[in-house]
Amino acid sequence: MTETSLRKKPTPAAKRWLAIGLEENEAAIWSVENITVYAQRVLGDWMLSRTESDGLPAEQAARKINALPLNLDWKRWALEHEAKEVRFWPTFPDRPLVVKTRIPVIVPPLTNVELYVNFPIWLEVSVLQKSEYYALDTIVPSTLSNTWYGTQYEGQLCYALRSRARRSLEDLTDEPLRAVCLFKISNHAEESLPVEKIRIDPAHLSLYQHKSRLWTNSITVTFKGKEEHSELNYEDSPPKELKNPTLVREAEIPPHRGSIIDRLLFRSDNSND
Repeated sequence: MTETSLRKKPTPAAKRWLAIGLEENEAAIWSVENITVYAQRVLGDWMLSRTESDGLPAEQAARKINALPLNLDWKRWALEHEAKEVRFWPTFPDRPLVVKTRIPVIVPPLTNVELYVNFPIWLEVSVLQKSEYYALDTIVPSTLSNTWYGTQYEGQLCYALRSRARRSLEDLTDEPLRAVCLFKISNHAEESLPVEKIRIDPAHLSLYQHKSRLWTNSITVTFKGKEEHSELNYEDSPPKELKNPTLVREAEIPPHRGSIIDRLLFRSDNSND
């Protein structure tokens, strides 16, 4: 299954992620919530414009349009090779995320729990050149705050994300620019595990479409005690209860089952926010 699977038989929810062929001077629009992106092909070049409104959320869709609004603020890409197809496609933020629960979750000793977290999604606008998509621009729906992951001597600049970390999928709101990630936390220690922050690298995440939602592959966290490193493993598939999910975007760095990718961050650590 490839990233272009949705183009063959898009469902109503998948129409938000489409590739559209444009002839000279034709235009297309992509809209979701209060964000609208326009694309136009002019003299072989590609033009993009983004607008935002304070009105009611727009119906999410990508489609051709016959007329463009006046006074749009355009960006122009002069390409070496001809491109006749523009694609509106979901992508992840360009830095790791430090997910912080609004209220610390305490996992008792020798207990397994599951938490659902909504991740922010960005929009990649690309054009088809010689059978490959070339990214023109990345649309960031909302600005994420920065946070530092590590110590005062070494670490990494990340984005900060607050989450309610729901126990049930039914408690999550269905947001078009969010993807659901299932965290499976196993406390193998004889002590309680306070989970407040977890660093997630989107490079190890894939995106899947299932009904009206986007999903990522699941993440497994294993706590073995404070004296041992705790494992954070990226699985190679979304939750098994999803029936026939469609792969939308493959992970940049495919996860390997059982590999230790990262460490869990505890409330008692010395990292800085």
